[in-house]
Amino acid sequence: MLMVCGKAFSQQTTFKGDELYATVNSLKDFDFGFAYKLGLKNDYYLRFDVLNASFSNKKMENTSTTDPSGNLLNVNRQRDSNYNLGLGIEKRSEYNSRLEFLYGLSLLAGSSNQSTQAASPDGKVLTDIQHKAFSYGLGINAGALVKVASNLFVAGELLPQYRIFSQKTIYDASTAVSNQV
Repeated sequence: MLMVCGKAFSQQTTFKGDELYATVNSLKDFDFGFAYKLGLKNDYYLRFDVLNASFSNKKMENTSTTDPSGNLLNVNRQRDSNYNLGLGIEKRSEYNSRLEFLYGLSLLAGSSNQSTQAASPDGKVLTDIQHKAFSYGLGINAGALVKVASNLFVAGELLPQYRIFSQKTIYDASTAVSNQV
């Protein structure tokens, strides 16, 4: 997690000011996040998180699933998108001029969508499977912030979460059209 800091305030802690974080959660998929932290008085920050926004579009081979009737389906393609937002407050404790510890609480909400294209083993029935999920909950953040250079910091955070999920899956089957004469 990298962070750039600007607008440093005098007579406050060393890292006090507004901060912008860019995160990479996985190199396998297009999986990224951003956080903006607004410096308040007395070492408190207001957090705005776009956590773990990820996208993937994969061609699948040798993958199968079943429909609600128990029929086997061969998966051809799968698209995923996830968005998670957070709003919270965090407190900083300065250890020395290069290191601060942080902890806080966030309200979280998110959406997940998965679209899967599958076919029956004989290729006569195509099925589009739509899976949608929404979540909300609370998260606790705890971590450390290390000053690497002027206006450049490296931060690491643990973000345990408690979420409640609501999800729905829709199967839409149609007859395949053959291009053969």
